[in-house]
Amino acid sequence: MDEEISIALFQIGPLKAPGPDGFAARFFQRNWEVLRDEVIGAVRNFFEEGVMPEGTNVTAIVLIPKKDQAGTLKDFRSISLCNVIYKIVSKCLANRLRSILHDIISPTQSAFIPGRLIFDNDVVAFECMHSIQKIQGDRHNFCAYKMDLSKAYYRVDWDFLKVAMEKDGFSTTVDQLGNGLCMFNEICS
Repeated sequence: MDEEISIALFQIGPLKAPGPDGFAARFFQRNWEVLRDEVIGAVRNFFEEGVMPEGTNVTAIVLIPKKDQAGTLKDFRSISLCNVIYKIVSKCLANRLRSILHDIISPTQSAFIPGRLIFDNDVVAFECMHSIQKIQGDRHNFCAYKMDLSKAYYRVDWDFLKVAMEKDGFSTTVDQLGNGLCMFNEICS
């Protein structure tokens, strides 16, 4: 697990947005020999006990204007300035999940997997609408929906998601995690 944590740290862009403490990943990367044991200890503690050091999960949210003369909230892009320890934990989890994404994301889902483009959804929707419009005769047997998913996060049924994830083998408690936070039995070493 120590190697996994080291790899995760060095995968983080060195000059990406610093956390609320002001430290960017570059500080940790350049001083890895000095900070190594303490950082690995903090990350291991999260994976083994489910507890982060106090202040690790503190995040500052900053609004970056998308254009000159930004006047409304939609003219801004929000970024989260997270602590490096938090980023390392997130990167470790992302690295573990990467190997099983093909198993848990439907082949028809066109985002979040390398080689699949979210733009593919637009192409498929356009082709479907085009096909419906070109049908000669009775078009009453077809239906099309337009959905705005910009606020989908707030409409997620979290209880359903939890049950679905448990069914797929995701662990629910630290006690069941074994050696590290094992999302699926297959990725536990």
